[in-house]
Amino acid sequence: MPSYLSEYKGHRIHVQVYAGGQGATWAGQIVITSQEADADVDRRFVPQWRKTPQSEESAHRGLLDLAHKVIDGESDGHEVLNG
Repeated sequence: MPSYLSEYKGHRIHVQVYAGGQGATWAGQIVITSQEADADVDRRFVPQWRKTPQSEESAHRGLLDLAHKVIDGESDGHEVLNG
């Protein structure tokens, strides 16, 4: 399961991408960690996909974009609007 770490606006983003049945489709999850009052606060999202990604790269890109939208307050993290 490919795993990617990045940072955005003071938050750590951990994206995990995994293949569905027979590797034909991809899905994943994100964990956003923020520092709040001297404690790490993790928020985990396993979103639904409007259109199932057909590659690891498109799944990673969609999940990272979703994480940025959650941090920016533009999404609740429950759906990847990729199609």
